[in-house]
Amino acid sequence: MSFFLNKIGLGDAVAWLLAGVGVTSIILGFAFKDIGENLRVGIMLAFNRPFNIGNVVEIDGFVGTVKALELRSTHLRIFNGKDIYIPNSSLIKNPRINYTQDGLSIHDYTVGLDYGEFNKDVMQEIDSTLLGINEILHTKDLSPF
Repeated sequence: MSFFLNKIGLGDAVAWLLAGVGVTSIILGFAFKDIGENLRVGIMLAFNRPFNIGNVVEIDGFVGTVKALELRSTHLRIFNGKDIYIPNSSLIKNPRINYTQDGLSIHDYTVGLDYGEFNKDVMQEIDSTLLGINEILHTKDLSPF
């Protein structure tokens, strides 16, 4: 084929055309790399879901409720009402925390007391108040008292 093109004087033009196509394909490959990666991860997430819609999760430092799982991104509504769209490739590359998968969550609170207060009495009052809440899992292993 190249012999024929050289005979009619188009050999150099075809070589330049093929070189241009090669450079263009490299540029397009880099341009669409992230889009392709997000689509690939989105398909993987469709079959193996680390979380479901409605779960409270932490992804890339954002904590919120999952509103949608799409092929290219995950829609997360953080607790101040803002909508965050996280590229799916971040879900594979970075750790993610699902706070509602097992239904359990541990919270830490800091309580400040005046110097004149009796710490033991205050801690017993807090403990008895928490024991009265049915939604709290009560185990001796988790209680510091």
